[in-house]
Amino acid sequence: HGIFYIPPGGMVGEIVETKDYSTKDHRMQTAHQNTYFLERYGRNDFQALGSPMEVQHSLGYLMKYIEKSGERLIYGGGLPTYFVSDVMDEDVICPYGIDDRKAILADNFTCISAGEIMGTVSKEVIEKMPNKAIKSAKKTLQTKQKRAEELSRLIQVAYEDRVKGNMPEDICFGLIEKYSTEQKSLTAEIEEIETKMKDTETTLQSADAFIHNIKKYLEAPELTREMCYELLDRVIVGGHPKITGKEREIDIVYKVDITSVLRHKFNNADK
Repeated sequence: HGIFYIPPGGMVGEIVETKDYSTKDHRMQTAHQNTYFLERYGRNDFQALGSPMEVQHSLGYLMKYIEKSGERLIYGGGLPTYFVSDVMDEDVICPYGIDDRKAILADNFTCISAGEIMGTVSKEVIEKMPNKAIKSAKKTLQTKQKRAEELSRLIQVAYEDRVKGNMPEDICFGLIEKYSTEQKSLTAEIEEIETKMKDTETTLQSADAFIHNIKKYLEAPELTREMCYELLDRVIVGGHPKITGKEREIDIVYKVDITSVLRHKFNNADK
């Protein structure tokens, strides 16, 4: 089964109408077969899809067929496995899955972030898409940095007013101490946010690299030396049961923090 776009004049072979007897349905059946495929691969049946609704219904049938057979979808085009984007209704070709929570999108769908159209999906456009966690952290960081700058200005104003004799000494020192305490606290918070943002970006980059590597081994029948070198950091084997008196524990440490990968990839994904 498949859905194909064939531009005018691009069809190989010819479409001919054939009639034969179906041993399954016990009746005559009509098919529109392509002579090119008929000669090389045998019986086939082509049907023109004249509207988006027909495409959606056909794709819905294919999705049910794929899920029923236990097969899975893979993405193409060299795009990242995970990225966050809003999409337009017209780009949704077909919903599928439990309660239609998933969707098949057009291969040229528009990426949207916070109401802003980023462009037609591509590796370059996706690289410009902000991660929600990072975007929120950047907004918080900017607010705190602005407040820290404002506190520096207020401290300077208080000192100048004291020098000019416009402010009593005790009030001046009290304000400066208050502003300085808040500024010190803000500085620590700013450093913490910057560190977390850097760690988040590193985690996301590591996650993409890890997922890219592990996809090569999804169907591997057994663990190999190459797989261990590429995916694992170390394997910790516990003591022998005869010595420890309990079941032996084996801990596998991957080259990325799997918990962080899942947290950042799924908690920040639009459903």
